[in-house]
Amino acid sequence: MTDFALTEEQRQWLFGLSSPMVAINVDAEASYLEPAMWPDHKTPEFLALEDSWGISNRDDLLSTVAQMTDDGHATSIPTDYWRWPQQTPSERARARACPDPEPQHLLETFVDRTAVLTGQGGIRAWDLARMGFLLRSGYFLNYLDEAEMLHLHLQLALRARYWYQSWDQYLAGFLCGRLLWRTLNCDSADEVAELLLGNAAQEWLEPLFRELNTAFTNPANSLPWDLALPDSERPDSLPEMLT
Repeated sequence: MTDFALTEEQRQWLFGLSSPMVAINVDAEASYLEPAMWPDHKTPEFLALEDSWGISNRDDLLSTVAQMTDDGHATSIPTDYWRWPQQTPSERARARACPDPEPQHLLETFVDRTAVLTGQGGIRAWDLARMGFLLRSGYFLNYLDEAEMLHLHLQLALRARYWYQSWDQYLAGFLCGRLLWRTLNCDSADEVAELLLGNAAQEWLEPLFRELNTAFTNPANSLPWDLALPDSERPDSLPEMLT
């Protein structure tokens, strides 16, 4: 049991942080509302994090969450969403008018097109949602107990609300992050351009976008972004990691 009180709505709100990862895994019967995300699977062997994440035990899980929550892809992919609102419209227009096929300019153009959707949080949600997924997976695998899992979710919530002003911004940040992550495997600037600025992005993201926005049980579709959440003291069983 937890040592802090959470209503059912508050629990569901926290699980909404990983709703994009549920949408990705909906065909594998992932649940938006169940804490462990995989309620119909009784054996931990169903979910193997070692191949995709290099996580095979509790220490691996906590180390990954501690590292990637604040220093994941959102900081390693060179995009400056924080600076975008400080630019004048004329500065943005000059940047867009510059025909430069280099990957960095393509990234800057992508930021210019998407910052109005994500706000200054940019692609932080890509990391936060995936860490929520890992926490719920860790609970399923018995790497974390309920109090640990919920406490760490509350730390993710503090960051999400610092960077974003709404569920729409948060989900847009995730989708943009997922798209930018895919460019890491592109072999050429032309491929990056088609993915970020052409039709490939829409075709790849449209099913995910539709699932996120139509799923009846997705907390992001029913609960307010500013729902009151409690404070939580770190359980003694957890190391100092997210503060």
